[in-house]
Amino acid sequence: MIDTAFARFDLTDLPELLDDIVPSEFKSIFEPISYKPWSPEVVQVVGRYTITRSAVVFPSLKLSRKLQYRNTLSRLQIAFITAASLIKRNARGADATAGKVAGIVHSPWTAGYYHWLTEGLPRALALREAYPNAVPTLPSPRYAPYFESLEAIGFTKSALFPSASNLAVRNPILTSCPGEFATTDPEVLRKLRAHICQRYEITHTKPFRKVYISRKKSRGRFVINELEVEETLKRHNFEIIHAEKLSFEEQVRLFSETATLVSIHGAGLTNAIFMQPGASMIELLPRRNGIFDYHRGRNSFLHDACYVRLAAAMGLTYGFVLCKADVPFYRGTHMANVEVDTSTLLDCLSTAHTDQS
Repeated sequence: MIDTAFARFDLTDLPELLDDIVPSEFKSIFEPISYKPWSPEVVQVVGRYTITRSAVVFPSLKLSRKLQYRNTLSRLQIAFITAASLIKRNARGADATAGKVAGIVHSPWTAGYYHWLTEGLPRALALREAYPNAVPTLPSPRYAPYFESLEAIGFTKSALFPSASNLAVRNPILTSCPGEFATTDPEVLRKLRAHICQRYEITHTKPFRKVYISRKKSRGRFVINELEVEETLKRHNFEIIHAEKLSFEEQVRLFSETATLVSIHGAGLTNAIFMQPGASMIELLPRRNGIFDYHRGRNSFLHDACYVRLAAAMGLTYGFVLCKADVPFYRGTHMANVEVDTSTLLDCLSTAHTDQS
């Protein structure tokens, strides 16, 4: 079995199937890599609606579908959550949007950094362009850290749903959710990146930094031999970064200067969206555990290809390193901790630097 492989992507138009251009080694590691590009749609609807924290537009099933993935299992889960929410939570208006119209840019998944940056923020940018006076209104305090990114695309005011309530609102502006996970149009992501970099007056020079994102402070999915990995990378001029300690602007600036990014599969890799074309991303992945790694939502036993797609969208070189997982034979590896073979990692880095030269 292979331990590592690389694919180099440029900024030419992507085919509908990335399987057509990735190395053959990828096809035994990742789920089929389709790419049906999604761009957010923006529409203001007339009438009084209740918007739930799970992004259901009550009582309109038609409008709700625009704010959800098309996956049947996901929709069943959301239907259950929504029913419970409508029973448990009152619907109240948001004082923070007084005099302005609420814009809805969240989905049931956008509290996570990957989904926010690749789905929620592109929706917010589309909202800003179509309705510059709208107020992006987010469902809970979990979203408060994202207000800085909304400022970066030009919003001077954002709001949260009323405490512990759904949002009762008249004539809301809705933005559509992608029908499938990880399918945002590359042009949309590149436009978002350019807009944010311009806002922060980032002048691009040749990227020079080597960055390892540590997950020591995360809830799970750790590198077991973290100290060994860090010491190995430090000897090759890598910086050890804890992304959660950085502001949004600091992350944008850091990764716009990054030539090589290494991390275990996780939200920190989403910052690759700010890297310059030709830079390299290396993802540390657990070896899969056969049938125990079946994912119902994706109907696949293989690894999620979201960061392969992101690398392709941004014109990066993408590599992976398969690592030993710390799970018994009868459990899946989605949240597994991994043990990294540092010699394999160095081989991968050598390939990345050769590709950049």
